[in-house]
Amino acid sequence: MPKGCQAIMTYASTEPAPPPVDGYIMQAPTSDRETAGLLMPQDLLSASLEYAGDLIAKGKEKTIMPASFIPSIITSPVTAYRWYSLASVGGDDDFFSSDLPTSALQFTFGRLDKPMLILMSEKDEMVPLTVDKELLLGRWVKAIPEGLTSEQSQIITTADHELSEERVARYFVGLVVEFLKELNKEPAGAPLKVCQPCI
Repeated sequence: MPKGCQAIMTYASTEPAPPPVDGYIMQAPTSDRETAGLLMPQDLLSASLEYAGDLIAKGKEKTIMPASFIPSIITSPVTAYRWYSLASVGGDDDFFSSDLPTSALQFTFGRLDKPMLILMSEKDEMVPLTVDKELLLGRWVKAIPEGLTSEQSQIITTADHELSEERVARYFVGLVVEFLKELNKEPAGAPLKVCQPCI
């Protein structure tokens, strides 16, 4: 389940005065809430969120969730707060769900202040088949302040979540290089600052 794309949104929308960067790159941004729905039966997901919510209400948000309540794809320990923030409706990390209202996007994508490259994957196995990626990308782009979305932003044809095909990976790298060239159109000697964990 993705972390880097969430880091971008947290960095840009909730940090009071984050260190400056020149741009952001999102590779395969996906909703952890919707992914959880693909990886777990609905009754188990609901039970896990109820369990996590109870712990949070008792002030035990740092308690590690039982492995039986977490998808097997997640191999690291997950706290009750972290799980609830990822998998609950409107959780603190619920940035990319396809059913979020426009008002929610304004508080996340709408607060971006630097150029953004968004590269979604056409065959992303972490995204429900019911999600209209073209529509979703369009909503994100519309929420981002005018002029900040890179023209390179797109849905990469045949790409899966991890860009496992070499041809696709090379195409992705090419898009990133072009984006970095755009960012580097600064006065000679100006350092290029990119948030490395967010790529």
